[in-house]
Amino acid sequence: MTNTMSRFKIVNGGTLMPPGKCAVCGSVSKACIDFGFDLDFYGVVYICIEDCFNELAQQLDYVHARHVKGIEELAEQFKKEIIELDKENGELRAALGIVDRIRSDVPDPNQLQLDFESESGETEPGTEETEPGSPEQVNESGSTDVQHDDSLEKLLKFSTEL
Repeated sequence: MTNTMSRFKIVNGGTLMPPGKCAVCGSVSKACIDFGFDLDFYGVVYICIEDCFNELAQQLDYVHARHVKGIEELAEQFKKEIIELDKENGELRAALGIVDRIRSDVPDPNQLQLDFESESGETEPGTEETEPGSPEQVNESGSTDVQHDDSLEKLLKFSTEL
């Protein structure tokens, strides 16, 4: 939006007053800024927007207000995302802490004595066909019997007591 009371006016190339060119690069076809400076024996001093003014703005680290607004909106969006991620991270760290605490309190499975082992470490009669820790045993008739394993119940009971 152009302010009609501004000291600066944007003039399209081809409609420039003499000398009719950018005072920096000499372009005659680009839109220029007329900042009201007229030199004797030269004419109106213009600076083209597309090249020279943009280069000047970059040298001054100028950022246009509409870009700043967009950057501020992005920063606000990122801030909200960071807050959400930080909350989620805290929840995950708390859950990991619980898992670590449970894992450190769980006895070593190799130390648990399974029901089908005798105290001497020998396998009880009738369980020779089943590998240790196997939940199933096949009887002579060919049907499958499911063995009851108390070690899981002991583990669950132990973890709930924490």
